[in-house]
Amino acid sequence: MLTPEIRSERERLRKLAARRGFKLASGADGYTLTSVKLGNCRTYSSLAAVANAFKNPDPVVVPMDTYKACSIAEGFDGGEDATDEQKTAAWQFLIDTGAVNTLQGWYGRTAASLIEQGICKPRRIEAAAQAA
Repeated sequence: MLTPEIRSERERLRKLAARRGFKLASGADGYTLTSVKLGNCRTYSSLAAVANAFKNPDPVVVPMDTYKACSIAEGFDGGEDATDEQKTAAWQFLIDTGAVNTLQGWYGRTAASLIEQGICKPRRIEAAAQAA
């Protein structure tokens, strides 16, 4: 049986998730946070872990746009503290959407190098369609 405090926190996080473009569902394995825009999801063991995911964005589920990806790639406007996983996710987004071909040449050259090193994968057409 859930306490009133837990129910209240779960409802608060559901509303927060909805405002930020996510769906929060509870299940046997914990709480699943799904990006409505991207369809990506991650399961968390507790409501506290879900709340922490909003404080420290998870690159798997946080909706990405070109500006956010560039800020992570170049290290400005909050991107300076990005983890390696977040940087890789940002570069993969820029590759999948084709943005690396429309930005400054440095983006295309860096993306090609990351693909060559096996850090990122070549453009995935289905991923680009989901991001649009």
